[in-house]
Amino acid sequence: FAFRSPHNPNSAFQNSFFPLNSPPSRSPLFAPNAAVPNAEGCIADSVPMPDVSLPGANLRGCSLRDADFSGANLVGASFGQVPADNTIKSLVRINFSGANLTDSLFSQANLSNANFRDANLTDATLSGCDLSHANLTGSNMEGADLTEANLTGAILNGAILYNVIFSSTVLTDADLAGAAFSNLDRDAPHFRDARIPKILD
Repeated sequence: FAFRSPHNPNSAFQNSFFPLNSPPSRSPLFAPNAAVPNAEGCIADSVPMPDVSLPGANLRGCSLRDADFSGANLVGASFGQVPADNTIKSLVRINFSGANLTDSLFSQANLSNANFRDANLTDATLSGCDLSHANLTGSNMEGADLTEANLTGAILNGAILYNVIFSSTVLTDADLAGAAFSNLDRDAPHFRDARIPKILD
């Protein structure tokens, strides 16, 4: 498995190699005093990085399909589209379960079927993202921006959704059982067919 960055020759991850049987956390790149990683444009499909600490990392333009970032510290990290690049980057089926994604930035990212179970997404920006069929069970999304995001069929059971921006968000067939809300207009068109059995203010 090669973790490479063909689009960014100055990437800190350029030509890095992480064997699947060797945890990336052993690399000097992830040492406590390592510089903020810049992996813009990397190809890291299926990379295993559970519990890794990458606060502030630049992962824009990366392909992270099926990658495992469970329990990771990704506070302030950036994912998704690179400015001036219209290509939608794939984070399909990425595993962020239990990860700290506070203040993280996702831009036009394909996060369909992603696992955000029990993740901290406080004040995260997810505008324009495809979160269809994502698992957000038990996640803390307080203050997150979901403007124009697509959460069709997403599971948000027990999620904390206080002060979330739902402007033009699509929640068709989403399951929000037991989720906690504030400032929610459940009759808005973008909540069509969303399953919201109980609203907690």
